[in-house]
This record gives sequence, C-alpha cells and structure tokens, in this order.
Amino acid sequence: MRRDEGRELFLRLAERADAVVENFRAGWLAKQARARGDPGAQPACVVASLSGFGQTGPSAGRASYDIVAQATGA
Repeated sequence: MRRDEGRELFLRLAERADAVVENFRAGWLAKQARARGDPGAQPACVVASLSGFGQTGPSAGRASYDIVAQATGA
C-alpha cells in the first residue's frame, strides 16, 4: 500500500469485492488509499476495519500486535 503498484492492485481488487476486511491502525487504510480512491466507494462493498485500540479515542492511532495486546491486557 505504500508503493503506487501495491495501492493500485489493492484498489483494483476492491472494485470487484463484496467486502474488504483490514487490520491496520485506525485511519491508515483511508490515508493510503485517498490518493487513488476509496475501497468503500462501491455502494455494495462492506468495509470492516479492525484495530487493536479501536477506531476512536486516545490510542486509536497506535499499532497493536500480539505482544502489545498481551502487555496492555496484563
């Protein structure tokens, strides 16, 4: 997604998708795709965004991995 080729490939696939599931930091996918289009622009496409710290709130932009979840959940 950081390179033009990857972003273009993702958006081409998303054009024909019924659903897109992503697990980046909150807002990351929208920021990366904004230059070329929105993966949720298709009316019938469902976009599910998952993140370790939620979509809003003070920690929403933090990255979360298994070890981070274990450390913060202890």
